[in-house]
Amino acid sequence: MDYYPRSYIKYLFPLFFVILITWKFLLYYAFLLYRKLGYNYRNVIILGFTPKTRDLQRYFTTNRWHGYRFLGFFDENKSVKKRIIGQWSELRSFIETNHVDEIYISWDGIPNEIMPSITEVISDYPVKVRIVPDLGDFSYKSAELISYGSIPVLQVHPGPLSYWYNRLIKRAFDVFLSLLMILAVLSWLTPVLYLLSLFGSRDGVFFRQRRTCSDGREFICLKYRTMRKNNDADTQRAVRNDSRITPVGKFLRKFSLDELPQFINVLKGEMSVVGPRPHMLKHTDQYRKIIKRFMLRHTVKPGITGLAQVNGYRGEIRKLSELKKRVEYDVSYIESWSFNMDIKIMLLTIWVLIRGQEKAY
Repeated sequence: MDYYPRSYIKYLFPLFFVILITWKFLLYYAFLLYRKLGYNYRNVIILGFTPKTRDLQRYFTTNRWHGYRFLGFFDENKSVKKRIIGQWSELRSFIETNHVDEIYISWDGIPNEIMPSITEVISDYPVKVRIVPDLGDFSYKSAELISYGSIPVLQVHPGPLSYWYNRLIKRAFDVFLSLLMILAVLSWLTPVLYLLSLFGSRDGVFFRQRRTCSDGREFICLKYRTMRKNNDADTQRAVRNDSRITPVGKFLRKFSLDELPQFINVLKGEMSVVGPRPHMLKHTDQYRKIIKRFMLRHTVKPGITGLAQVNGYRGEIRKLSELKKRVEYDVSYIESWSFNMDIKIMLLTIWVLIRGQEKAY
């Protein structure tokens, strides 16, 4: 029996990887070509012309890979421009003369008095039925249908971190990284800053401030002191050329070193390494009244860094639009969290610190 040398393995793994990627690309484009020729498609119609169903139509028409052929809408009045191909009364005749695989129903797009006749027509044909609910401000979240006896209930999830196993993964990584940073950096940096403070303002090394945690609770957020003691510390953010900032504090803030004690908050379970940045209590109360969905940021633990920060939204807020963008990024993080996303944000944070940020003051 012939044996291949072990040294061949280093060639086999790259070869198998290339073959796998090539096979996936060939399969993908083969399906595209197959569907372009008119095969392997599902014909769909949508009942009810609403903003949600228009978004669904765009999904069908722009995602060729999924194999949907959008035939049109059914609504109260026909419209060629809007692709409303029939009225409610014409639904039965259309299904009988056209091959329809799936019907999507918008609850808020069909009048209550029409719904019984619609369901009666659909039940006479072997088509798949999909419901398009309008979840309003909950539409950013994932949802699943559960049953209480014979009563169906739509359960809304606040994102991937609502699952215990994802929280466990995130917490384990937080503990590991916070211990590493405390032992490797804070253990020597804190005594150095203490000695420097003896020759300066003598106001101490740490700055403690009450901020908003998850579920709207409060916690004491730790930072290295970068300002002289003042009466506005809990109400006013630092601004450019702020006279309250000490020379050492200016250096710490430039490279975000003042945030490092928050790894102690992470170890205590009050914060996470990655998440929406916590605000002063005054600002939380202020922003929740002017920004829609602002409090959704507090459904997860606040973070030392976050998606908004690596995209340039940190520090002083000059315009309402900047605050809105921060909230958009924070909500996007909550919606689509993954462990890989956390790693990517941390790597981007390191790059941002090396490159420097305009609002790092």
